[in-house]
Amino acid sequence: MAAYNRWANRRAYTDAATLTDETRKRPEGLLFDSLHGTLNHMPVADYIWMRRFTGDGPLSERLNQILYEDVSELR
Repeated sequence: MAAYNRWANRRAYTDAATLTDETRKRPEGLLFDSLHGTLNHMPVADYIWMRRFTGDGPLSERLNQILYEDVSELR
């Protein structure tokens, strides 16, 4: 499952990096507002699960937290 998660995340981030910042961050009425919000939610969710598994790691403030504004940092 971890290998699949890594593969799927890399593919999503790589594809999203081909979009303009404006397109990626445009509000679309999604659960996390925009594609960029959804892409930021992915590592937030991973951090939450890893903290549950190990008791260690970053503690997210909220599920819709924007960890990275720049898509290259997010990747």
